[in-house]
Amino acid sequence: MTNTRYIQIGVAARRTAAGDFMPSVPILAETSEPINKSGLHESEEKMLHDLGALFAAKHLQIKEANDVKI
Repeated sequence: MTNTRYIQIGVAARRTAAGDFMPSVPILAETSEPINKSGLHESEEKMLHDLGALFAAKHLQIKEANDVKI
């Protein structure tokens, strides 16, 4: 048994001839990274932390621009 796991990196959806979307299909990438205590791979956890920091900074910027007390 291998230690290969998969991470979802996107979603693809084909279209019908009329232009309507068909059901989406996950796009998976193979990884051999170990899973952390959180249940996520290291790359997934890092991405979530980076994205959270970006949202927090933007939220603070909006509050300061609207002169809202924190």
